Amino acid sequence: AASVAHESWHPSNNDTTLPSPFPTTATTTTRLLQDRVSLQHRLGVALLSPPKHENVDIHHNDWHQDDEFFFPTPTFDDDTTIIIDDDDDDDVAVVGHRGCPHIELENTRRGFLQCLEWGCDAVELDVFGLKCGTIVVFHGGGTDEQPGLLWDGYFDDSTTNSTSSSSTIHHMDNNKPSILDYTYQELQDLSLQFNIHNQEFPCPKHVIQRGTIPTLEQVLQDIQQHQEQQQQQQQSTNNQKKKKKKQHNNKNNHMEIKIELKGGYHQYNTIDDNNNDRCWITQVLELVEDMDMVPQVSFSSFNMNYLQRVRTLRPQQHEQTPFHVYRTGALFNDIDPYHNDDYQQQQQQQILHPVIAQAKAVGANEIHLRYDTCTVPLIREIHKHGLNTMAWFRGPVGMNHDVTYTYYDVGNEEDETVYDMVWKTGVQQMCINRPDVLIRLKEKRRKKTQKTNQPKNEK
Repeated sequence: AASVAHESWHPSNNDTTLPSPFPTTATTTTRLLQDRVSLQHRLGVALLSPPKHENVDIHHNDWHQDDEFFFPTPTFDDDTTIIIDDDDDDDVAVVGHRGCPHIELENTRRGFLQCLEWGCDAVELDVFGLKCGTIVVFHGGGTDEQPGLLWDGYFDDSTTNSTSSSSTIHHMDNNKPSILDYTYQELQDLSLQFNIHNQEFPCPKHVIQRGTIPTLEQVLQDIQQHQEQQQQQQQSTNNQKKKKKKQHNNKNNHMEIKIELKGGYHQYNTIDDNNNDRCWITQVLELVEDMDMVPQVSFSSFNMNYLQRVRTLRPQQHEQTPFHVYRTGALFNDIDPYHNDDYQQQQQQQILHPVIAQAKAVGANEIHLRYDTCTVPLIREIHKHGLNTMAWFRGPVGMNHDVTYTYYDVGNEEDETVYDMVWKTGVQQMCINRPDVLIRLKEKRRKKTQKTNQPKNEK
């Protein structure tokens, strides 16, 4: 029974418990471990060994230099064999997945500010538009098709105020309460407390207990104010820095904010009595605009209709470039990275991979793939079509399952080993649960490269 239960269980980003009954017998565990596969072979990086570097021809577009939040898109000659060398990798952007969930509770103000302090290139956060018009930062339980469930292991039921007026509100998913059932005030009246036993919250218990659901406005204000403080500190020390030898600085004072559009109460064509558009996506865009943060923000979703809505509402493009001012990323989960077994034949026939076709159809600038579907050929193909790439890592429960039961050539947790493999695919950004680990890995590589490139007479 345990074996059957495991085979039918596919953990997703929001799984909060292991399957029941979870396989614990020695025989079942042995079989599961034997069924594991190689992540580096799946991604295609195991074959990237190198005798030469001349075969690689990487060109960077010039247009992006005026905007630090666009990443250079590498293009390769048709006959190029990709060569990966630890000392000569292209840089990869560090994106904190819901902040830094192993240190601070996911999707919280403290978590995003910690990422900024570490020097992350970006943070990813999830937003919902409540029926009162407030945009909140929250992930919740449920699925990508029906996200935002409140009591799917996310909160401690015993702390819920049963006398709240919300008890009379209709629940959207078979009587399971969703965050979209409530106004922001009603959520506060519930006195919700995050569940300290939820395996999706690997941070310390006292950190979980102090967690609250922030608004998007609060998060953007925090980041904006903290960045201004950092800029003032840097300006005050400019004269001292000029006198000293320039040192490497990991900190990024203009951290990008990747807003994942999860769902909203007010959908399309919602007009109020004053003839104002009340669509929740419109409200998200207007909030970002009011704070003058459009260049620093991008929008992503698994729901292609949401991305199409952003592009319809804000079609503006940069002058003399084909790139949009309001950047969007198309998210994909369980895909076939090779499309089918006739991948090479499809390449010859110039048939678009489905993820590229869907992203182009909604005007997306980026494609965000689950980390173990970022194969070298697919990443190359996406870049050739002028789209940027990001690998997103599953939540802590999903990643723990993968490193234990799916891939045998990674560490015992989400660590440098798995980050190194995904980095080698050529993906430009990595959305991860341990951004501090990737930052340290990048620093190690930087120092190693500096040492290797140092002239012999200076060593």
